[in-house]
Amino acid sequence: MWPPADSDHLLVDAASIAAYEQRLFDSGMPVAALMEKVGLAMAAWLLARRDLLRHGVVVLVGPGHNGGDGLVVARELHLAGVEVSLWCPLPIRKPLTAEHLRHGEWLGLQRLADEPEPGGAALWLDAVFGLGQSRPLPEFLADLFRRRQQLQPGSLISLDLPSGLCSDQETVLGEQAACPSVTLSVGWIKRGLCLDPARPWVGALVRIDLGLPPSVMSNAAAVLPRRLPVTEAC
Repeated sequence: MWPPADSDHLLVDAASIAAYEQRLFDSGMPVAALMEKVGLAMAAWLLARRDLLRHGVVVLVGPGHNGGDGLVVARELHLAGVEVSLWCPLPIRKPLTAEHLRHGEWLGLQRLADEPEPGGAALWLDAVFGLGQSRPLPEFLADLFRRRQQLQPGSLISLDLPSGLCSDQETVLGEQAACPSVTLSVGWIKRGLCLDPARPWVGALVRIDLGLPPSVMSNAAAVLPRRLPVTEAC
């Protein structure tokens, strides 16, 4: 049977997602409200799997809105009693992300001055680069992700996309990307994450539903490819 044309099966590219998000913003939804929905939904998925969080969490915060999503997740985990640390490998560029960082520090979230220990037992959340990546990772980040995979395989989860991986193609942007055990794809599944060459860099692929109205995806079935059903990570 052909997969249904719904959010669980449609595959989107970066341009499609940007267009759908713009429809939400044009309707009056603030960017901050969408970031809250994204972060709260991912935090809920993690909190339903407390065993993953037993050694604490390190959130790698990127300069843009993917970093902001990660900071919302960090805040919610912290408020739920999880030990959370933040590391910002690059200067924050988006004002909304900077606001979440300031609030997180006010709440008592620890901001690491140096890169986290790649052999540490805490779960890493990769919120460095999200949709629309087009350049290889900086060498220091590529090396850190490489060492993390060598020393603690399976102890990293990527938020929306693994940093260093193209969302539309199956290619790594350079020689190294984050190598998560799970990728939490926000809203819809990105096309490039389902192509065979990308699978070693994606881990288990989980779609995080945002409860968006069906009208946001109206007419999408006529133009978007679909994927076969897969089993979600536990």
